[in-house]
Amino acid sequence: MLTGVEAQATSNAVVVSASPTTATPGSTVDITAAAPVAQAGSTTQEITQTIDPTTVRLTGVSDITYPSGWTLSYCSEAATDCTSAANFSATTPANAADWAAVKAVKATGSIDSQGSSGGRQVAQATVSGGGVSQTPTTLPSSGLGLDGFKVFFDPARTRVFNIYHHTSGSILDCYVVLSGSRCSGFPYNFGGSSAEAVLGVVVGSTAWIGGNDGMYCVDLSAVLANTGNTSGGGSPSKCFSGGSTALLPLKASTWFTWFTGASPLGQSTETRLYALDSTSTAAMVYCVDTATRAACATPTINPLLAGAGDQRGVDGSNIHQSGDLLYVSVSNSNVTPLIERVTCVRISTGAKCPGWSSDDTYSTASGRKDGKFVPIPAADGSTRAVCYYRVDTTHKCWEADGTQRTAAYYNFPNFNTANSTGTYAYGVPTQIGTRVYYGNAYWANPTPNYIKPEVICYDATAFGGAGGRCNDAGANLSSSTTRNYSNYTVTPDPVIANCLWVTQHSSPVFKTVNILTGDLGCSAIAPQRATFSGATSVPRMGCSATAAIQEWASFTLDTPTSGFTSAKLTVQNSSGTNITGWTDVTVTPGVPVDLSSLSVATTGQTPNFLVDFQGISGALTATARIKVIGDAPQLCTRVTAQTICPVTLGPVDPAA
Repeated sequence: MLTGVEAQATSNAVVVSASPTTATPGSTVDITAAAPVAQAGSTTQEITQTIDPTTVRLTGVSDITYPSGWTLSYCSEAATDCTSAANFSATTPANAADWAAVKAVKATGSIDSQGSSGGRQVAQATVSGGGVSQTPTTLPSSGLGLDGFKVFFDPARTRVFNIYHHTSGSILDCYVVLSGSRCSGFPYNFGGSSAEAVLGVVVGSTAWIGGNDGMYCVDLSAVLANTGNTSGGGSPSKCFSGGSTALLPLKASTWFTWFTGASPLGQSTETRLYALDSTSTAAMVYCVDTATRAACATPTINPLLAGAGDQRGVDGSNIHQSGDLLYVSVSNSNVTPLIERVTCVRISTGAKCPGWSSDDTYSTASGRKDGKFVPIPAADGSTRAVCYYRVDTTHKCWEADGTQRTAAYYNFPNFNTANSTGTYAYGVPTQIGTRVYYGNAYWANPTPNYIKPEVICYDATAFGGAGGRCNDAGANLSSSTTRNYSNYTVTPDPVIANCLWVTQHSSPVFKTVNILTGDLGCSAIAPQRATFSGATSVPRMGCSATAAIQEWASFTLDTPTSGFTSAKLTVQNSSGTNITGWTDVTVTPGVPVDLSSLSVATTGQTPNFLVDFQGISGALTATARIKVIGDAPQLCTRVTAQTICPVTLGPVDPAA
């Protein structure tokens, strides 16, 4: 019952709404008190809701929603006069009895109003963010006497993971990126074995690993929540049967070495993974829905390729998803000459992809030339084409409409084929934005011929947009004096441009390399990052968790104004994932970045605004202004009914 519920504000009109129309004891009623749109200028406002605790009560602070950055105060006890400001206290009620005695709640705060737009509030917040270097520290050796295979990250790049290959036991490892400390609860035995190649990804807070008999699911939520990495503060757990198993069974006695559908750089958005069984009589692709942690509604896709039989854990096959297209290769090393069959099918229908009237077949009389699918990036960070990249000098590529090209058409370089024969087992190309990295899998000690390990770094924007080697280089990444590029696989750092994680055979199993110099470590090129967290920086005035902000207006960097070589803005959605088209946007201090094309549906209500500063030294504190369009200030409560009564509105103080 809302009789006796009063809303007040310092402006000249207040709107009060309530739901539902009746309330029974124990049920809840939502009450919203909304101030009008504030005139342009910085003002202090307050909104008060007065309730009768004999009819409705608050039970905790979670029952109250109020503008971001404002403060709450409470008026309590039967004898208290809640019309007097002196009888309000900022002390939060400590227990159920204290909450039951609350008679009024007040939200107080300032609003930097920029006027109105279409009848909605335009609000601006001036916020600050301290700089944190993004340098990954030198990671210690695993201490396990194991090796390989490819690192992968959580979506926020707080942790780096690795699975050691061709073994079993505690083989999933984890380190804190910025400190180098091993994550609490690791190394971890997820219950599966690893083949010669073994892949992992993190989707949201869940790690997915390909292995024997199916896909393995490891819940990392407690690990990622343990921000201080305190011992015992959060450990991984197996996803199924109360934590007793991590296996999502796909097919018994089958290795699922290769799968696609998610990036090793981490992603927050749930997805579908496609795992290849290349060893059965007929090859088959199995679909896993990461949101449900179960098989997809359509659990398999038939690529119509013959299987290869048991390949003793060394599988030269491959699979790659590009939109609705699924590229599949099955390499059969049990026949002479070795046979590779390559096809492409639509995920949605199972039909052949455009331009694929028949499959491609390759044979090799001696040695291994088995190919891997390499995405060719476009200048906007999407995928322009997919190439089947063999240990050869000519590589066939397909665009989404079926147009066939060769890799040379995109200025994609070659390896030295004599030094790249390990790619059949280990090659894992990885795309990040306009770039793709691919190591030649020369993992053995190259002494004294250090030049043998090499890495392709391709950038669609290189050479004036014609595409080619990163940074307009004339040769692949290699070293004539060090082992820094000896690799099973390579993985670009999700944050630091030109920083490469190299996974190798001997300890340290993984290391970082500055590709501009070839030196170990990326401190010289790591930015300092100022983070403006959406939860605290965005001037949200309304209560709605989904619609309080309806448009983004602008982001303006105020300070620093000098002392750095570049500043670039990246916007992350509310889940912490970088938004396509909103990464590395050049920022000029004092000049607003227009955010009007940034969709609220994409960002959510609490996106993060990250500014990376290059060439800055010393301590950094940055300030910025974020302008939004949305609801005017609101104070909302969810009260619990104590008696049965109809819901009415009022009284509302006419002087408010």
